Amino acid sequence: MEDEAERVGAVYEGYGRSARRARSWSAANAGNRLIREEIVAAIRAAAPELDRPPGDILDIGCGTGWWLRELAAAGVPPGRLHGVDLLRPRVEAARGALPGAEIREGDARALPWPDASFWLVTLFLVLSSEDSAESQRRSLAEARRVLAPGGHLFVWEPRVPNPGNRATRHVSRRTLGRALGPGLRVTKVTVLPPLARRLVRSREGYARLGRTGALCTHRLAHLRS
Repeated sequence: MEDEAERVGAVYEGYGRSARRARSWSAANAGNRLIREEIVAAIRAAAPELDRPPGDILDIGCGTGWWLRELAAAGVPPGRLHGVDLLRPRVEAARGALPGAEIREGDARALPWPDASFWLVTLFLVLSSEDSAESQRRSLAEARRVLAPGGHLFVWEPRVPNPGNRATRHVSRRTLGRALGPGLRVTKVTVLPPLARRLVRSREGYARLGRTGALCTHRLAHLRS
């Protein structure tokens, strides 16, 4: 885990030195906000029990905790919320933002929880940051392992390669299917982020661009166990 944390930490340190990336990825950007809103809405539609979950929730690669904060703001009790991230500064930030939630430092490929622990498991833009297809498969197997019977697993990743960012690795549809098995539902989502960040200012505008799917560069994979 230590070597992987150093590798990922170095990538994010490089991102942090880029003022252009900071502007592009800012949560204040309307396009970025609408991209996240789309994912939240899609998950709520597929898992309508989300605001009163019948079990615990795990966000793998939780970062500073934006998704867990979204759930807490919607009324999910903090004791139901769990997160894990490879990078200690992000873990500390998430812990500070989510008192009462369990946030651990750890590797997606070796989760520190027993089998069938969670009703909902999410991986958002985690697999594409890993160093190999084998790492992606191991992370997916771990996510599947900790998912309880009847629970929901969601994976959000680009469906097309990103030649502009050599630090990312494409997550193939085949990798998802082989790791998660039958019953996987996949939906095109996420208007091309550079376009959304520059042009979109409203939900209506975002929906208009995404309606045909031609401009949607990501996929949301959903498994109901």
